[in-house]
Amino acid sequence: MMGAERRPVSVMFVDLAGYTALAGKVDPEEAHALLARFFALADDIIVQCGGRIDKHIGDNVMALFGAPTAHGDDPRRAVSAAQAIHAAMPALAANTGQDLAVHIGIAVGEVLASGLGSSAHSSYTVIGSAVNLAARLMALAKPGETLVSAEIVRHLDGYYTVEERSAQSIKGMDVPVDIYRVGDAIGNAREWKPIVGRRAELRQISALLDAGKADNAGNALLVRGVPGIGKSHLAEEAARLARQRGFRSICIRILDFGGGAERDLHRQLARALASMTGGIDHLEPLSRALFAALLGEAVEPVLQQRVDAIGHMARHAMRAAALADMLAHAASKQPLLLVIEDIHWADPNGLSTLAVLADRVPNMPIMLLMTSRLDPDPIDAAWRASLRQGHVVTIDLAPISEREAQEMSQQIAADLGQFAEECIARAEGNPLFLEQLLRSRLSGEPGALPDSLQNVVLARLDQLPEGERVALQVASVLGQQFNAADLTAMLDQPDFDAGPMLRRQLLRPVPDGYLFAHALIRDGIYSALTRERRRGLHRKAAALYADKDPILHAEHLDRAEAPEAALAYHRAAISEATQHHLDRAARLAGRGLELARKVDERCQLALSSGRRHLDIGNAPAARIAFQIALDADAAGIDRCRALIGLAACDRQSGDIATALDRLAMAEPIAITVGDMVLLAEINYLRGNLHFARGAGEDCLEAHSAALAAAKAANEPEWLARAESGLGDAYYLQGRYPLALEHFRACVDIAETFGLLRILPTNRCMVGNCQVFQCRFDDGLKEIHQARQSALLIGDRFGDMFGLESAAFILMAARRWRDAAGPAEAACHLAAEIGARRYESITAIILAMSRKAAGDDHSAIELSTRALRIAEETGIGFAGALIEAIRANILGDVPEARQAIERGETLLRQTSMAHSHIFFREFAIDWSMARGDWPQVERYAGDLAQFTAAEPLPYVEMIIDRARLLARLQRDQENASLKQQIANLSAQARAVDFRLSFPV
Repeated sequence: MMGAERRPVSVMFVDLAGYTALAGKVDPEEAHALLARFFALADDIIVQCGGRIDKHIGDNVMALFGAPTAHGDDPRRAVSAAQAIHAAMPALAANTGQDLAVHIGIAVGEVLASGLGSSAHSSYTVIGSAVNLAARLMALAKPGETLVSAEIVRHLDGYYTVEERSAQSIKGMDVPVDIYRVGDAIGNAREWKPIVGRRAELRQISALLDAGKADNAGNALLVRGVPGIGKSHLAEEAARLARQRGFRSICIRILDFGGGAERDLHRQLARALASMTGGIDHLEPLSRALFAALLGEAVEPVLQQRVDAIGHMARHAMRAAALADMLAHAASKQPLLLVIEDIHWADPNGLSTLAVLADRVPNMPIMLLMTSRLDPDPIDAAWRASLRQGHVVTIDLAPISEREAQEMSQQIAADLGQFAEECIARAEGNPLFLEQLLRSRLSGEPGALPDSLQNVVLARLDQLPEGERVALQVASVLGQQFNAADLTAMLDQPDFDAGPMLRRQLLRPVPDGYLFAHALIRDGIYSALTRERRRGLHRKAAALYADKDPILHAEHLDRAEAPEAALAYHRAAISEATQHHLDRAARLAGRGLELARKVDERCQLALSSGRRHLDIGNAPAARIAFQIALDADAAGIDRCRALIGLAACDRQSGDIATALDRLAMAEPIAITVGDMVLLAEINYLRGNLHFARGAGEDCLEAHSAALAAAKAANEPEWLARAESGLGDAYYLQGRYPLALEHFRACVDIAETFGLLRILPTNRCMVGNCQVFQCRFDDGLKEIHQARQSALLIGDRFGDMFGLESAAFILMAARRWRDAAGPAEAACHLAAEIGARRYESITAIILAMSRKAAGDDHSAIELSTRALRIAEETGIGFAGALIEAIRANILGDVPEARQAIERGETLLRQTSMAHSHIFFREFAIDWSMARGDWPQVERYAGDLAQFTAAEPLPYVEMIIDRARLLARLQRDQENASLKQQIANLSAQARAVDFRLSFPV
């Protein structure tokens, strides 16, 4: 019995009209003889047209076109047979003395074709909706008519006239079916319109190569087109042209399935560049470590520690920059062509890396040539807008011209004559279609031409020896590109020879394996497999990859519809997260969650997916996953983790009350199961939420509880985070000496245990706390070390926070000109990474620096921008400070007074100590400039009252200055006051605190 296949088949039913009535009027022997002559006539025509007789049912003939052998143009073959049968009926009638006619129905669709039956009887037949539809169309047809489905009509354009009939409701069909009556044959009347071919494109590529080589500069080129239009062939020709001009070339192909690591753009590019340049020793240490990880090489423990500390976004940015550096190094001695095919399969990280490369090539002797399908188009407006100096030239490939198609057919086979002309017409300018059509004839397929690629592929496949046919089917399961050893393992044939398939140009050799000549060839073969056969082969492939490629193992189990696929994706996600491929880990966990059916599996996959999405900053997706875990009747520790995850999402969205409620529900669970690490995380997150509320005592209590839990767990990371949280709590309350102690403790733990990610921001906070002891320069030294720590691991936020902290310290010290540089740099970097709260703070510091430099216009614009951003991101954090500085920039105008009034209102709404201190400090300056000395004394008194419990040298100097100068205004001849002011001025100068003392 023949193996089952899914394939498109045209099904035809032919009925001898009126035979039943006729049989009742004539002798049974005459009726039998008539039916025999009819069957002989119809069967012969059907077979001559390439069809197969499926069965005779009474006076009906059921015929198949496209199974078990495909010809590609099977729908047209079926109609040709129908018209020939109609035409032969008068002769048959003349020989019998009876009026005879047939009515015929034809439909096409995907069917299951196989041997069907039992041990007693079996036959080859097909099962599918097309069988039922063809039979119904036959019943609706009148004698002498052929009725066909709409799908058949698409194949008849230019060959037969058709007449549309009204749609009919067909039993077994959900919607009415469009029906057409086939008319007369009109020959191939298809109009052909010549189109521009490839010569213009090659001239453009040659010009770009020549210009780049002459100018020692590069170009980025995107070649777009529909599948099979010739993108790869054009890329190959570009490589030949490049070699003629002295270029070296690298070609990388991104796959949608199969190939394991070869789907990863970064890994492929890293391997190619390392091979071309002879190594990666020229890279700086951290880039070298990232590159080594891509190459699968061991990394020194110290460097690995730095790699582990890099944040997700920073890691991707550094990896892309390292690849660009390697690319520049590779091109430094010889121009380079880098071809990256099928970028429509690239993931978002891959596309952003391509943007980095495209931005760099103008400064290097490199042509970056990318190929892509038109739909979807990955190089969209947003991608192009992300380029700073790069520019992408785009070539959209149209179908080849008739003249070029003729040249192509002559190149493949010079003596196909009319068949080649028909191939050219049917291919409609698609080079892949044309090549496969022509080669189908060369491989021995009889008859005329196929008109869809799937039929073309099946037509070629049907002509192959059984061994090659099976091998290609197995290979299609492995993917577009596959390893030679994997194919032989799947076939259980260690000595299997793929040579014949290479010679037939169905496969192409690549390092360590093979590549289908086109993705559509692979797809056509794969689609013919039955669901049962696919499942079996995918399960066998999954076993092959179980111990060597977690992703392929999971994906093959997925395609095998295996119940264990969900947990396989979970394991693959963990593996990718361990290697810092966080985007991929999130996608894998998400797919596992889609497949999970058991409650415990859904909960596990949902928690994994939520955590991975939080890792990459995708809070909305994380929220959905954590909610699934919670809804999956999660109990115990899993419920606790789901609640913590949702609280983290709430924190990012600013829903503090809901986040606190979730943590309140999670805490008893953590206590019950005795998980101190979870308890530390709960209280740390709770403390951060209270910090955002400005609730100092609650913040302190929560972080104290986090520290106790972290000590019980003896977990260094949470010890460090809890110390950092306590530092925040005391900083919020204005208890800066205590805050300094805890930030220092955090830094010490982080340095001891190599927690590099925690270091930069907490070292910055050490520097910020020193402001209030008037130790500005010591603080700046801490900031410098903090930025070095951030740069060491590519932490862009840490670098930005270091610049912002330096600007803050210089602002506090009134070193306005010195503050301009770090404030401007921090402002730009904050905007780039989306840290808009810090953008508002640095914008106001930069505004005051511009004011001090005499640029009033720029200062006002910047102060307005700072206020707008603060209003959009939460004005409670620094709004009061911004309003006070704005007032100083605006001067003695009503708008400035309104700014002061708004600042005072904001102070009544927050307990954040820095807002109270710096608003009053700059409100004192504004009042001094206006000569409003009672207001100066009022603000000084408010400041003294606010810090009475814990006086601070910095604040004391501000208070003393305000009070002394106010008193001097009432007693300007008081020598003692003048001496006190002089002494205070000297103290300020000693620490380079550039306060003004107008006397």
